Amino acid sequence: SRPSQEMCIRLLWMNEEDRYSFGVTFHQIEPSDMDKADIPFRERSIVFSPLAPKTYLGKVNNDVIYPPICVCWTGSDDWKPGCGALSWSPKSMNVPTLNNIQNPFSALSFPGTSLVPIEQIMWVLEPFRLCKEVTGKQWRPFGSGRTSVLSKNKNRDMLNDAKVSQARTVFGRQLLLATYINAELELLTKMCKGRSYNCITWLEKSFSYDMLLNIATNSRLPYSTNAAAMGLVQALYVDRFPQFTHGGGASLPHKLWLFHDDDTKLNDVRKSATPVLMDKLELCSKDAFSPFFIPRLSSAYSSPDPLVSHPNHEKFYLLQRLHSQTIKSFGSAGRLIHTDADFNRLGIAAIQGQQALLLFGFQST
Repeated sequence: SRPSQEMCIRLLWMNEEDRYSFGVTFHQIEPSDMDKADIPFRERSIVFSPLAPKTYLGKVNNDVIYPPICVCWTGSDDWKPGCGALSWSPKSMNVPTLNNIQNPFSALSFPGTSLVPIEQIMWVLEPFRLCKEVTGKQWRPFGSGRTSVLSKNKNRDMLNDAKVSQARTVFGRQLLLATYINAELELLTKMCKGRSYNCITWLEKSFSYDMLLNIATNSRLPYSTNAAAMGLVQALYVDRFPQFTHGGGASLPHKLWLFHDDDTKLNDVRKSATPVLMDKLELCSKDAFSPFFIPRLSSAYSSPDPLVSHPNHEKFYLLQRLHSQTIKSFGSAGRLIHTDADFNRLGIAAIQGQQALLLFGFQST
């Protein structure tokens, strides 16, 4: 409900110290810090059509790379419930940090905080697919290298057991934080749903359209994280003013009963003098879908914010491409199967996003 959404934004986000105490914050590396970041920039994975429009939301002069995204949280080397920190520190999880870039906690008195590349935390949700790509090491389930019969060297067996136990502990800490990050993205999405504009106004300051597309298209992140970012970009930027169902125009009812007879004369009282539907309406027809547009007399047309003033249905071209590519990827390859729940979750998010674009006139011809 709206009161619950606004209570959450007051308690968790509006106060900067509360926000950093309870949550994980996301930070896209600025161009001025590119030389300081010791992690590679990622190529944009959205395949552009040769018929791409000239202007659309999120277009930049260089459509080749996405800057790295890092996460930050209050951590402790000896974390325990009630210690004042959100989770274990990056050091206790053995994850690399970007110490040469100033983190957002520097102005506040929060200990144990560092910027960590988001991939270094989230890969544990899909270790078989992401471990080697992110860490450079082949994933091996804990204890998979041991034999069923103990060797003669008991000291070595005890050392191996200690290493496996420590690795399992570190993995568990990381898994807990990665699960929390996904849950946080889902909570923020629910806080914005239904056009809760107070929540939208606060959250769009921290999650830019470009940042969310960066997360949603990152193949080095779990599918569940890609899906969570898709849901948040839809709640923050798509389902809001000036978007309206069917472009704000009148639409036919869901059930329409027509009497259609080719032999009926035009002056017959039973037949409307104005055609209700085209006889051969196809998906490729120009008027198959109602396109979004902003008339010049609208207050949104002169807004300095391109998110509001972009005048036509090409506004969310990047989202159109992302959803289409995701859906195509599981079509012929048969990847949308019941045994791959995470990828199915991504597929559902793409279909829901495509549905929203169609509803608001952005998936038009």
